[in-house]
Amino acid sequence: MMFKTSRCLIIVFSVLLLFGLNACVKKKKHSDMGKILSLKYKNPVFNQMDPEEFSVVFQQMLIEKKALMANPKLIAAYYEKQDFDPVFVLKHLPKEEIQLAESYYLKAGEHGLDPKMFQAAELETLVQKIADKNSIKTKTDAYQTIAELEIITANSLINYSNALQFGVINPKKIYARYFTETKRPDSLNMTHVLAVADVKTFLDSIQPKSAQYLALQKALADGEVAPGRTKEETERILKVNLERLRWKNKPTEARYVMVNIPNFGLKVVDHDTVVLRMKVCVGEGRNKTDSAKNLSAYNDGDKIKDVPFSRETPQLNSEINSVQVNPIWNIPQSIASNEIMVQAAADRYYLS
Repeated sequence: MMFKTSRCLIIVFSVLLLFGLNACVKKKKHSDMGKILSLKYKNPVFNQMDPEEFSVVFQQMLIEKKALMANPKLIAAYYEKQDFDPVFVLKHLPKEEIQLAESYYLKAGEHGLDPKMFQAAELETLVQKIADKNSIKTKTDAYQTIAELEIITANSLINYSNALQFGVINPKKIYARYFTETKRPDSLNMTHVLAVADVKTFLDSIQPKSAQYLALQKALADGEVAPGRTKEETERILKVNLERLRWKNKPTEARYVMVNIPNFGLKVVDHDTVVLRMKVCVGEGRNKTDSAKNLSAYNDGDKIKDVPFSRETPQLNSEINSVQVNPIWNIPQSIASNEIMVQAAADRYYLS
């Protein structure tokens, strides 16, 4: 009997201990969003806000806006860890750092990018609505506005950061035969963006700063026109090359060799100083004969048409282990029969 009683006591004690431990695990406390916003914007409606009610609205809006976000799963997972608090709005809106970010987005044209990509106009509308104490008259309106601003802010900042640090386009998605390793943003990088302490410091840190990039930016801003090109063609070329410079596939070593295929040039760089320049022979471009037709096919995004031209120079990025100077080069039979003999037959002085 004593054994049974002791066993019951042990079971009861274990259950009580379990409840005690659960009671000690406190749920993460919500921020006092109503107080923070009402102090800044003097709208009494904000004082009526309930964090638990907002959490429900925010979760629903994350689902509704899923199709409009570039990384919906990552953003939703981040806010789940934040207990669905509007952490970015509460931290940065009172300091007018969201408005600051918007000013950077509006200058995206300097990088050859459209400000619409970063929803600058939507941000401005929502910020102005929150700042105007007569615009938000109900809790429901407050919840909806703040939730939408939080989502757009998070999405646009990630998109802007990715665009400037890694490029808008993944080259492997437009070129079927693109084999150069190109780094793309990962979840760790994007989560870091949402946790920035100072928005201006962060935005300044991600601006491309290479001399080549800045030179192209200046040419775009000045409206320069390349010889033999129209203003529109030159602008497009500059924007495309700004994008290519943002791709993370450039040399990171202090010493490297870079070949500019369209420019028929090679340069050797040592600690940011060009120590050697020379002309080089390159292959023939694939768009030489019918550029308009090829451009149309490219714009259609048909990767099947991305077939290497038989005489084009392949792109590569690799370590140089040795260099052969003045190599012996015999003309390949295919070139001799298909090109040289044809040219020689048409022009008797071709080989002279």
